[in-house]
Amino acid sequence: MTAPSTQYVMLSDPGHGWLLVSSADLRAVGLSCRSFSPYSYRRGDAYALEEDCDATIFLQAYRQRVGLEPIIDDQHVNTDAPCRAWQGVHEQARAVR
Repeated sequence: MTAPSTQYVMLSDPGHGWLLVSSADLRAVGLSCRSFSPYSYRRGDAYALEEDCDATIFLQAYRQRVGLEPIIDDQHVNTDAPCRAWQGVHEQARAVR
């Protein structure tokens, strides 16, 4: 299994925030889309993990697997974050099957 990335973007808009993570990185730390709430989004191989619970789940798994803190690049937009238009993480998972 490949090692996960060491740097991630935390994207936020005026209402909320999401940690952007690839599906390969989810697998690298032992997670899948079933690990997350319906408040996260997915587009292709990109996940936007909502900041309150789902990003925390990923970051805890990352720390356990890698033993280090990832670098988080905070990015803010003043309009709705583009990931709000993505499919819900569970909706996308059902469509792919």
